[in-house]
This record gives sequence, C-alpha cells and structure tokens, in this order.
Amino acid sequence: GDQLWNVMLARGFDPATSRLGTLYLLDLQTNEALAFGSETAYSGMSLSKIAILTEFYGMLDNAPDNAEAFEIAEAMVCSENTSTNDMLTLIGGGSPYQGAARVTERMRGLGMDDSFIAAPYFPDDRMTPEPVRLPTTDADQTATTPDTSNQVTVDELGGLLGSIYTCATDQGGPLLTAYPDDYTPAECRQMINTMSNNRINALIEMGVPEGTVVAHKHGWIDDTHGDAGIVITPGGAYVLVVVVHNPVWMDFGESFPLIAEISRTVYNYYNPDAPLLAIREGEVSNACE
Repeated sequence: GDQLWNVMLARGFDPATSRLGTLYLLDLQTNEALAFGSETAYSGMSLSKIAILTEFYGMLDNAPDNAEAFEIAEAMVCSENTSTNDMLTLIGGGSPYQGAARVTERMRGLGMDDSFIAAPYFPDDRMTPEPVRLPTTDADQTATTPDTSNQVTVDELGGLLGSIYTCATDQGGPLLTAYPDDYTPAECRQMINTMSNNRINALIEMGVPEGTVVAHKHGWIDDTHGDAGIVITPGGAYVLVVVVHNPVWMDFGESFPLIAEISRTVYNYYNPDAPLLAIREGEVSNACE
C-alpha cells in the first residue's frame, strides 16, 4: 500500500489537490484488500459495463445465443456504447432506462450502495429519452464532479470483479450467495473469458508480461481515466482497479504510464522471484481493429 501510494504522489496525483488518484487491490487468495480514495464517486464511463455484463448474465436462462454473444463482445471487447445500450434494452424488456435501473438494483443487492447507472450511454440517436430517477449515495460528489447518471467507486467495482472470480473458481462468494438461481460458475467463467479478450495494449496490460491473463474493462472521458481487472499470475491472482482524475482534461501521457507503473508494482510484488519487470511499450490499440 505504501509503495502504491508513493507511486501516485510521485506522479502528482494527491488527494489534497484537484488531481486525484485512487485504487483498490484485492488478493484473491486471502480476500485481503487495500484501497485509497474509495469514498470518492467517479464517472462510471465504460467501467460500469462490468456491472451491465453481470446483470445481463443474471437474466439469462441459457448460454448466450449468437446475437447476444455478439452484443456482449461488442460492448466488452470493442467497448461499443450502442451494443451496451442494446444489452440494457434487453435487460429492461425493451427500455434501456429500465435496464439501467435493474443493473443498479443488482448492484444494491450485492452491497454496492455508491455505484449506479441510471441511463443508457449517449449520444445514441436510437434512444427515446425517458424520465431518470437518480439514486442517492454517500460517496463524495464534489471532488470529481462525476456523471450524474453513471458512477462507480473503486472498492465496489473491485469487489464486483472479486465476486465474479470467486463464483468462477470456488463456486461460491457474494454473487452466488445473493443470487443462487441467477448465476453458475460456468457463466462467471464466461464473463472472465470475455473480459480477457479486451486487449488494448495499454493501462494494466502494459505492467505485466505478455501472455498474462488480464480480464479487464477500461474507460476514459475528458477528465477521468481508469482500468479495472482481474489479473492471474504465477504468484497469485488479484483484482486491481485504478482511476485518475484531472479537472477539464486528463492527459493520456500522464495517466497511461501511471496505471502501467502501478500494475507493474503489483505484479512484481506477487512475483518477487521473477526478473524485475519493466513496463512494456507500444501503441494503444483496440482488440476489434
């Protein structure tokens, strides 16, 4: 924790200023976790698609058909907002707004009281606006001026990823405990497999050796960048969520190296006998290109 805190401070992300850096780290062997900045609400961006994917699998009675599998891949691997809205529409029985409400309801059922999505992703000319009822939370709403209809905290998002992993590997955990009839370990493994195909050559991926399983979802808007994933290494599996914010504009030249350095620090901690890992370099890409 001290190492990661110092990495943030050295890069100029200090919670006492308007440049904020927060993270959550969960050890998937011991269930121990550390976090800082978890009291702060951030714009959910595409990170909230992890919760949407979870709800989508929760409503399925069978394996996804070809059309559903396409929408899942487009949303989680290609990060297409229109496909994400299609998933919300299916979840909501024809209304993406009702779909968003059901995603939030699922999050509340898992104890995620400060994260929510209340509307589909815009702009989308196919969507007819509907009244939006915004949830109330105890998370800080002023530090980052988050999106009013799509918010996450790093600890809750990390906890959700941890529950998917535990469901997939131990056939237990919060997801199966809260919703025993809605999920199977096979479905949780499918969710992890889908997110492991999200390869962008940046962020958490660049701090681990090539070939390492990184089941993640990234997201960025003008003032906020983040990545959240399950990382499976020889020395152990863990969940890592990092979100950074700078008012008005967050420079990719600052955020990407920082998140890669945090990822590298965590990997080296879990694999102390491996050669000291250097951050890989490469151009940002999209798995769908």
